[in-house]
Amino acid sequence: MKKVLLITLLTFSLITNAQNRIAAWSSFNPSTETYPKAANSINGNVTAANLNFSNCVLQDDSRTVITPNVEANFNVLSSPYIEFNLTLNGVVDFDRFVLAGFAVPFPVPNTIVSLRWSVDNYSSNLGNFTRNTSGYALTSVDLNNLSSFGPGNISFRIYFYGASSSSADYFFVSGTNYTTPDGTPSNYNSPSNSSAFQIFGNAVLSSTTFEDNTKIKIYPNPSNGIYTIESDTNTRIEVYDLIGKQIQTQVCTVGSFTLNLSDFNSGIYLAKVTNENNQTKTIKLVKE
Repeated sequence: MKKVLLITLLTFSLITNAQNRIAAWSSFNPSTETYPKAANSINGNVTAANLNFSNCVLQDDSRTVITPNVEANFNVLSSPYIEFNLTLNGVVDFDRFVLAGFAVPFPVPNTIVSLRWSVDNYSSNLGNFTRNTSGYALTSVDLNNLSSFGPGNISFRIYFYGASSSSADYFFVSGTNYTTPDGTPSNYNSPSNSSAFQIFGNAVLSSTTFEDNTKIKIYPNPSNGIYTIESDTNTRIEVYDLIGKQIQTQVCTVGSFTLNLSDFNSGIYLAKVTNENNQTKTIKLVKE
């Protein structure tokens, strides 16, 4: 998995930003829209993003209301879904899929609203969206455990299944200040992040791999700011914050040494490690 904290000799990829929205669709009237519907906003990691439906009745309502033809059991071919197609121009580490305002006005106790992706042909449930007992809800699926992907085409689908005779309407609205039934952090629903459908992710920096006989370990990670670094080669450490400002440089000889970030704020920092052969790798440091 991608969340490796003790690093031996591997090509290492790194998250360069957090809570970075890569694509978003605002509320719209499903019955009058043209499909595939392009995203209202994308960032530099995405060259195209489109939305479509399958096996759903599209209601004449500007709040993005659909009525899926829900089946009792999940079937990748026939279960209704909303699909989000992305074309990535580089490697992306997905963070979270967020519904800013999700509601089902009438109780549908057995329906599962499941997020899946094309990487495994939609066979795995990445997580379920949940709703408040009344009103709209901020709900999301955490994607941090997924492998990085790109460049290329990838699709996410929100599937509906689990109820044998469900005909309820499902609402997907843009909005802020909705409560969350699943603990979604509120900053994913700030005024700048309030679209109905939002995909967050982070560009990944790839770096030149160290030679096969080079080893480096950094621990503990996360830490309180004091890191032990073990290396079998002379190294240069350059530490950057997430806006690209270099905050510390350290030249180290073979062996074990300490990197001290205790004077800096808690958060994520990037350590660019260069060995004596001028080969580099970039390591994510988490300071608690």
